[in-house]
Amino acid sequence: MAQIFISYRRGPTGYVAHLLAEQIKAEFGPKAVFMDIDNVPLGVDFRDYIGAAVSECQVLLVLIGDDWLTARLPDGTRRIDAPGDFVRVEIEAALQRDIPVVPILTNTASIPVESELPASLRLLAFRNAAELRSGRDLKSQMQGLISELSWLHSLTKSSPHYTDKSVFASVLSIFSQRRKRRVFIGAISVVISIAAILLLFAQSIRNVPRSQTAQQRSNIREVKLQTTDTAPIMLYKSPDQHSPTCGYLRRGSNVLILDTFRGSDGRTWSKISINPGWLAGRNFAEPQFAMLRPINTASLEVGQPAVIAYMGPDGLNLRESPNPQSRVIAFLLADTQVMITYDKLTTNEYEWWGVQVPSAYILSDVVSME
Repeated sequence: MAQIFISYRRGPTGYVAHLLAEQIKAEFGPKAVFMDIDNVPLGVDFRDYIGAAVSECQVLLVLIGDDWLTARLPDGTRRIDAPGDFVRVEIEAALQRDIPVVPILTNTASIPVESELPASLRLLAFRNAAELRSGRDLKSQMQGLISELSWLHSLTKSSPHYTDKSVFASVLSIFSQRRKRRVFIGAISVVISIAAILLLFAQSIRNVPRSQTAQQRSNIREVKLQTTDTAPIMLYKSPDQHSPTCGYLRRGSNVLILDTFRGSDGRTWSKISINPGWLAGRNFAEPQFAMLRPINTASLEVGQPAVIAYMGPDGLNLRESPNPQSRVIAFLLADTQVMITYDKLTTNEYEWWGVQVPSAYILSDVVSME
């Protein structure tokens, strides 16, 4: 049964959501996380369906990005104000069922204030939040969050019938009956004993040497890819040299290493991801020269894939913000596939698009990682 529900909006936070889901699955197992409610059966009230899914979880993680509160529907109204907004329904279901709700702040987002939220979601403004900000601190932030979730996971797994509400209700009932004071003291002793056993068990688990499989499970870390020559770094869709490619990186690109392992071909592979950023899709000085080309549509659109059309040897710079002076995250060479996540922004020089690069595999033994 899934114990952790991830609520997020597709777009800029999608990258962090899937990265977090992968780490949760690696830590607790492939069935420990629930996300992406896309297959609601026909004829079923999706609110009931979401409510049932949320009720099976011990915690709801709400990923809040820069546009989480301001995202709008075609008619101009905020998505969060729509009663049928999936994110709103998910959070409402958790709050109504007294399931812990943890806001996860990404990019530059902050916790919404009470007055900015619909009445049914205002309790969210008072929940203690965690952070998963893009950049060099992402690794430590992810590890801290997983550590917190580890405690919840072990507690609910070891004592599935002892929810907070049942414990508090029992203690309150005993306390109200003074003539059962001895029973109350005995119950407290039992609870303390169980807690001590759980702590000893957790400590013993920490002292057990990791298995080979666990050793292969790399912690997320940000590295800069380097090569001995100027050859491009190929991105594969699967860890197989014969699999389709999804683009190329130039050396000097910063990537997140999700996992490193030896493939069936005997080569060392790494699964990588790249922090989302901004691409200059067009230079207004040369409007006929497109640097980013749509794949499935006639024009660049949010939620649609695109490829790098720029043919320069240095690649197209993926930047942290739509500013030519901002930090370069990666150098994307021609034909690299991206997903449009933010609508265009224009400056005096360029038309910018927010994008994310799908996770891919690289041959680790042809690059060095600083």
